[in-house]
Amino acid sequence: MSSYASRRLYFGTFLTLFLAHASPARPGTLEDRLTVDIGKSEYQLDIEQQEEKVTWTLSKPGDKEKHPGYDTFRMLTIRCINNCKPGFSYQEKLDDGPIAAFRLWDASPDLITIWGSGSAYWVRVYHIGKDGITKVLEQATKSAPQFGIAEDGSPLVVLHNPDFPGTNDPRSPGADGGYYIHDEVWKSPGLR
Repeated sequence: MSSYASRRLYFGTFLTLFLAHASPARPGTLEDRLTVDIGKSEYQLDIEQQEEKVTWTLSKPGDKEKHPGYDTFRMLTIRCINNCKPGFSYQEKLDDGPIAAFRLWDASPDLITIWGSGSAYWVRVYHIGKDGITKVLEQATKSAPQFGIAEDGSPLVVLHNPDFPGTNDPRSPGADGGYYIHDEVWKSPGLR
């Protein structure tokens, strides 16, 4: 095999492997799964990429033509899969991309998810309680969120967002052009 042919084969193999890993997931693709035991029940959180048919109208003045297309989104589903009470399921359609899904410790009833959007991280927390599954936090942050545990054992989520000069914040540094980070702290309603 000539040197040119082997380089071409190598590049083609590399390109194929790159595209296979870099291309977006196909609709219906499971992107993340978290299975947890809470009490005597077992729950599963799934994040699946899906798409739906949509009709677009262009924004040009006088354009009344409809254009078919597809919209991609994520479907988050939390459901009880073992030793369940009826009605223990939750489903939500989201436009952001999943980054992580976890719990702070094994017995925590809070499922924490982190999502990426165009300009922020989104932290969404889902609580599994005796009355069902509910979303208890949905908040954006400009920097990576931090997690901890309060003195009573409840999970804490710390979100950092900048305060820019001129935003009527008394901590604003004024003329130096800098900014302060203010923390928003969320504490879980469910105790350990």
